[in-house]
Amino acid sequence: MDVRFTPKYRRFEVIIGLIFLLTLLTGALRKWVFGNGIISNTILVFQLCIPYLLFFSGKKYKKPWEYNFIIVYLMLLILLALNPMNLTYFHGALGLILHFNFWFTFGYYILNRNNINLRPLIPIFLICSFIEIVLGFIQYQLPPEHWLNAYANIDAVGGNIALVGDSVRVIGTFSFIGGFTAYLSFLIFFVWYLLRINYNPFLISILYSGGLVASFMSGARTAVGVFIIVSFIMIFSEFSIKSISLFLKNLILPLVFFFSIFLLKGNIGIEEKISKAYDNFTDRVIENSQSGEQKHRLTWDLEDLYNFRGKYPFFGIGLGSTYQGATSAFGTSIYLKEYGYYENELTRIAIEGGFVLLIFRFLLVAFFVNLLMINTISKIVIFLLIFYFTPVVFNIYNSIFFMIGLILIDNASINDLTKRKVV
Repeated sequence: MDVRFTPKYRRFEVIIGLIFLLTLLTGALRKWVFGNGIISNTILVFQLCIPYLLFFSGKKYKKPWEYNFIIVYLMLLILLALNPMNLTYFHGALGLILHFNFWFTFGYYILNRNNINLRPLIPIFLICSFIEIVLGFIQYQLPPEHWLNAYANIDAVGGNIALVGDSVRVIGTFSFIGGFTAYLSFLIFFVWYLLRINYNPFLISILYSGGLVASFMSGARTAVGVFIIVSFIMIFSEFSIKSISLFLKNLILPLVFFFSIFLLKGNIGIEEKISKAYDNFTDRVIENSQSGEQKHRLTWDLEDLYNFRGKYPFFGIGLGSTYQGATSAFGTSIYLKEYGYYENELTRIAIEGGFVLLIFRFLLVAFFVNLLMINTISKIVIFLLIFYFTPVVFNIYNSIFFMIGLILIDNASINDLTKRKVV
């Protein structure tokens, strides 16, 4: 099936490109142009609503609520947003936006994917990816107080720029570390997409290598973990013995290029920067492992849910009640204060919407991941990434970048650009 980039269906692709660019640039505007203030907060609210630009894609597109599952989920969210224990209706409105945007975008794409081709967006994705990687390399060498390493609101993170070793944890054009690490998850899915469509192996190898080093420079264990895990399922999905030999043959030039860099050790210095990024990251992992913090983080959600302290486990205390943007602007519910400390996404979902919402989320993730045109092992891994390891509700960057990444790898199969059969 040859899906053409026709005017009839062009608007969806244009809007996805716009969503991508706006998400990429809002952080830069907040930290380098407007700083912390009313305009910056307005941009943040707009950022939460960016996925809903798909409403303007046209009448010819099917809407997500054509899935009965989505209708039921949306009705449940509305009821939970109106929970009388919520402090204000503004909390509920923001919560509704946060909990629905990932599935709104996913449902929109899945229902219309036979008429969507994202290949024309490759130049935008490539240019932005190389800009983020190069900017990350620059930021890593600069002192924390340099303007390129600024946060949108330094007070929100305790007044200090985060470090890994003696270097900053790079954040690219984003407001905080979470935005950059979310982008890295998109980046590895983008590499997977380029492999599926047999794109230029030289560019793929540079993009992959730069993304992996940038993951180390972020200092984020989740970012490195997702990058490596997706790399494994990408290899498992795409490569046979025949295709590996063909790919390596095409990679001779880039492999010689990277090998030459390390032969020039001491002359250009890039190998020292890469080695430093890796060493700083591994030192952080070892330190956290010895303290027991790392193991605790892996099981934190399960422990919190098993020992759930909330007094309202069925329907929670209202959507948006734990969202920092809502609590800082409109106050904190007394029901949330009595719960005490919380951090991870699954716990927050249970606090806001109870275990009813948590169970529905489990079913929703399983339903949509099963629709992806990838093999079963990849589906299982991506299910775990979305449901347990990647916050796609309260981190708008993850919600958008992870979603676009999934859309890309599915779209490669739908468009049949690689002529591969999906198992």
